[in-house]
Amino acid sequence: MIEIADLPVVNATLNAVSLLLLLAGYWFIRRKRITAHRRCMICAFCVSIAFLACYLTYRFAGAEKRFGGTGLVRPIYFFILFTHVPLAATIPFLASRTLYLAARGRFDKHRRIARVTFPIWIYVSVTGVLVYLFLFQLYPKGADEAVGTIVEPASPTSRATEEIPAYGFDRARLASISTCRLHYAEGARRRQEQPVS
Repeated sequence: MIEIADLPVVNATLNAVSLLLLLAGYWFIRRKRITAHRRCMICAFCVSIAFLACYLTYRFAGAEKRFGGTGLVRPIYFFILFTHVPLAATIPFLASRTLYLAARGRFDKHRRIARVTFPIWIYVSVTGVLVYLFLFQLYPKGADEAVGTIVEPASPTSRATEEIPAYGFDRARLASISTCRLHYAEGARRRQEQPVS
């Protein structure tokens, strides 16, 4: 069974499959093989929808991953990420419109919007795989933050590392965070109680 922690590799795989389908669809349309082109593009759209469902599941489960790279690679990664995210948000609308126009037989408009949709979709698919590689393969520092957070009471002195299989969450980490929050709250309370001289 696929768990939340498995979704990043699923997402990267879906991005790679989408990329291959898009390239195959482009290759077919350049050779006037319209039926094969149509099939590839519909499949690419379906794979992208599956990606979106998996990605939103991962995000809504509270999963988070911080980039562990340092030096020159950081601005490169963040450039890729900050261009990937807004362009990825346009794909459901652009791809839907492009497919709709083709389904309606309005091929002049379909070709016009496809000239915009296709390069953006390719870029998003490639950078989606790159983001996965940067975060989980090349610079995996901070991998323990790639899982969801379950907030529950924990003893500050308890340091037993206990895994919850569905989330892979480390309770010792929660205890550490809880202890820091308690110390901060206690310090703030003491500062308020001190008389002003």
